[in-house]
Amino acid sequence: MLTNKSLVLRKFREKDLDECLQLGRQMVDYHRQIYEDDSIPYDDKKLREKLKRTGEKYVKMVAEEENKIVGLLILEIKGRSCEIDYIIVDKDRRGKGIGKALMNYAKETALKRKCVEIILRFAARNIEAFRFYHNNGLNCLGMVEVFMPLTEEGKNRWYKKKGKRTHFLGLECYY
Repeated sequence: MLTNKSLVLRKFREKDLDECLQLGRQMVDYHRQIYEDDSIPYDDKKLREKLKRTGEKYVKMVAEEENKIVGLLILEIKGRSCEIDYIIVDKDRRGKGIGKALMNYAKETALKRKCVEIILRFAARNIEAFRFYHNNGLNCLGMVEVFMPLTEEGKNRWYKKKGKRTHFLGLECYY
């Protein structure tokens, strides 16, 4: 257990489930905003399953302030890699060092478990996440996910974003 002023990092407990699901919903709300897509579903089931996993390779921590959960970290140790499944900070508490404390815990855990790397994936448009991870020592290796819609439904799903485009490596791309 790590304490920093009123912030406490501790292991996830079953009674934390509902508060953690609310953090997951905040994450989905943010993704709905950055993707301009209110149809992105809340995935309580997926998060619930990850929180209920047991075994040495799963690490689940919460950040707590004044008996309220304000952050969640879920790691999976995969051989010599430490994969961050979730790192979520309450929307009203971002920028207060909670995410940094969770990242530091992830780094300490990875080193203790003799991992050689920390990896994670996040939504390409999540510029705030990119800044946060970059500022905490993670580097982009240049992985890019590409797609090709094959139907009108697919085109409507991906190209409905008011024609938002960007340039990447000199090519015009939708985002």
